[in-house]
Amino acid sequence: MVGQLIVPFVAGQLLHRRIGDWLARNRVLVSIVDQGSVLLVVYVAFSTGVTQGLWTVVPPVQLLTVVGVYVVLLAVVMALFASVAAASKLPRADRIVLFFCGSKKSQVSGLPMAFLLFPAAEVGVMVLPLMIFHLIQLLVCAVIANRLGKTAADQGLERKPADEQELRPRESVRTQA
Repeated sequence: MVGQLIVPFVAGQLLHRRIGDWLARNRVLVSIVDQGSVLLVVYVAFSTGVTQGLWTVVPPVQLLTVVGVYVVLLAVVMALFASVAAASKLPRADRIVLFFCGSKKSQVSGLPMAFLLFPAAEVGVMVLPLMIFHLIQLLVCAVIANRLGKTAADQGLERKPADEQELRPRESVRTQA
């Protein structure tokens, strides 16, 4: 876990001042490497499960139960963070960030930990709930993000491309009644 999670994090923090400008100029390449590494971690987890015969070990009823529980859990967590965001009276963009980030549990950090904590023969079964929850998150968040994007477009809100966005805190503009 130290070599897969902590060392890269610390190295990134220490090197950011030296390579931050290069990273900013090469956002597309950095994004491909970032998303590619996530894809590899997920691929390794699913591959491990398949080679261990995971889909024959877990009964379909149990699998459906896990899916149902996680759908409800994700809905509760998303409703909680949507309520917190609304109650905080943050600007719309910040409420959306809180909504999406609040419900995330990272498969990228959970999988390396599972490989360290559990015997190799059991990793697939142990990470199955994490993989299911991650998949549900991706599907639900993609639908919600698509709807939010359409709503913003319908309201005439424009979004600057990432390379034009400023990297400083936003100021909230509120009118007083």
